[in-house]
Amino acid sequence: MQFEWSPAFSVGIEQLDREHQYFFELVDRLGLALRQGCAASELGEILELLTVWTAEHFAHEQTEMRRNGYPEPETAAHLVEHEQAAEDLAGFRLRAAAGDMTLVASELASRLAYWANTHTLGTDMRFGAWLADQRHTAAGGH
Repeated sequence: MQFEWSPAFSVGIEQLDREHQYFFELVDRLGLALRQGCAASELGEILELLTVWTAEHFAHEQTEMRRNGYPEPETAAHLVEHEQAAEDLAGFRLRAAAGDMTLVASELASRLAYWANTHTLGTDMRFGAWLADQRHTAAGGH
């Protein structure tokens, strides 16, 4: 199964959308590598790219939330999801280093697909909708 970006995943913030598109590319690349039986070293490379992406993307989202005055309860809940995802990814990395990279990568691919559907389509969309509403109000909309 191919994991593809679609406009349905757009949160309406250009930089974050580009980052989400790259995330989809990485998850798709991971799935393709698994289907093709790629070496553990290639799977490890993709895992490393995902780790770097996660840190950078989460920092960008958090900056956008704070810069735009996203309400604190929502920001705090959003950050908890980010922390949990980062912890999950760190756990996958530890397991991969200690064992079967293919099994770990397969489990990770499933987890990331789930993350995209729950976090991006839920938590990130709420932030995007809130920001669009703030911009509309600031522009004189009602």
